[in-house]
Amino acid sequence: VKDWFLGNATLHGNWILDGENVEIDAINIPSFVVASSDDKLVEFDMAVPLHTQIKGATLLDPQCGDIGMIAGADAVQNVWKPIADFVIENHA
Repeated sequence: VKDWFLGNATLHGNWILDGENVEIDAINIPSFVVASSDDKLVEFDMAVPLHTQIKGATLLDPQCGDIGMIAGADAVQNVWKPIADFVIENHA
């Protein structure tokens, strides 16, 4: 949480996964980024760099808060269905 939300590790090239630095611009698989312009926990400007750095990544802005994206009345239609559709369309 500290690195992603407060330090914005993805923007600064400091994203470590399994002890290795993740080179975001080297990601070459279908990717789906959910970033809400109404999220107060992870501000939109903090999340969007992930979308812009992954070539061809799809961005979804459901325009709701962090809880709304997970459990809101419209979460299934506005967040979970688009994620499921993306996975179905891009499965190997």
